[in-house]
Parts: sequence; structure tokens; C-alpha cells
Amino acid sequence: MDVVLVSPGMRFPPRQGERGATPPSPAEATPDEPAAPAPPIVPEQTVPAEATAEPRISVPPPSPSGKATDRLTQAPSRQREMVEARTLYTSRLRDTALGRASLADLALADPEEQIFQLCTYEAVEQLRREHPDRRFDYAIAEAREEATLSGLALEAKGAAIQGRDRWYDLSFRCEVASDLMGVTAFSYLLGAEITRPERDDLDLPTGGPVH
Repeated sequence: MDVVLVSPGMRFPPRQGERGATPPSPAEATPDEPAAPAPPIVPEQTVPAEATAEPRISVPPPSPSGKATDRLTQAPSRQREMVEARTLYTSRLRDTALGRASLADLALADPEEQIFQLCTYEAVEQLRREHPDRRFDYAIAEAREEATLSGLALEAKGAAIQGRDRWYDLSFRCEVASDLMGVTAFSYLLGAEITRPERDDLDLPTGGPVH
């Protein structure tokens, strides 16, 4: 016997003899009729398709373009990976008199400040060489959000770097030597240019020190 599932609001009244039907009262029963329940009869009415309680696959609302989003075939967006630096430029500071003087001045700061300075210096040197046309000259580790310092490792997800009076989003991870005299590992990812309204909101300076 075929069974048709319907929603509670469209369910037909239970027939006499069916499971769940209310039995007739003694006054309604006739002595000539057998007491056995009549076999169930499948109704011939066609149940509307929208009344069935069968599970359906929900369709997401249409996108602003008017087309439904195909979540089964839509490829996930790929997240850009950081570039791992092969050459570290803070290690070359000891090779010049100016570099050694800079390290001597930096040694007067507290260890946390030394780590931040070494890492932002490395960021500028890396990006200057990768994008010479932008003339990067200044970086801030905490432009959008606070950086995370764990031991000698600094992670800055909300950094920013300036070149030609324009600011760009920057993320980097940096590890500093135990003697605080240079960077031992560095990876970075340059983002999009920061708009002028955002620059004002972030209070990013126009110009600034080289590092």
C-alpha cells in the first residue's frame, strides 16, 4: 500500500477503522453490521505537492546580481600565502659604520622596542627591493590592530607601510636573534592601498622617519 505523507494542516480526517481514528459510539453501531473494522482505503484525492512533508533542499536567497548562489559548485576563495624572505637585511647592519651606530642606539631601548624596530626595518628593506617603484620608506607594526609578541617572535596582522606618500596594508611574521642584533626569519604579505578616508581614521602620518 502506498503511503502519502502530508503536512498536519492538510491531513484528511481519520477514517473509521484506521489507526488513530476515534471508534464509533454504541448508538451509531448497527447489530447487523460486523464489528470488525473496515480495511483502510487509500484516498483518491491528489495531495498538493506543497503539502507534502518530504524533506526539501533549501535554496539560498538570490545574490544581489539576481542569480542564486550555487554552493555546491562555487570554488572557495584562495587565501594568499605569505612570502618567506630568503635574504635578511638586518644581518647586514654590522657591515657598515652607519649600521653599527644604528644598532648601538637601538641597544639603549627596551627589548620589546628593539624587536619592533628590527622587524619594521626588515619589512621596509624587503618591500623596497620587491617593489622599487613604490619607494617604501616607513612601516608601522600596529596600524590597524595590536601585534602579537611571543618571546622573540612578532606577528603583525594589521601593519602598514608607506611609499610615495601612500599607505598599504601589510602583514608579517618576524623572529629576532637572541642577542637582539638582527632578524633570523621573516615572512610578509603586502595588501591593497589604504584609502585616504581610512588613513585619516587610522591617523597614519604623511611622511615620517625612514624606519
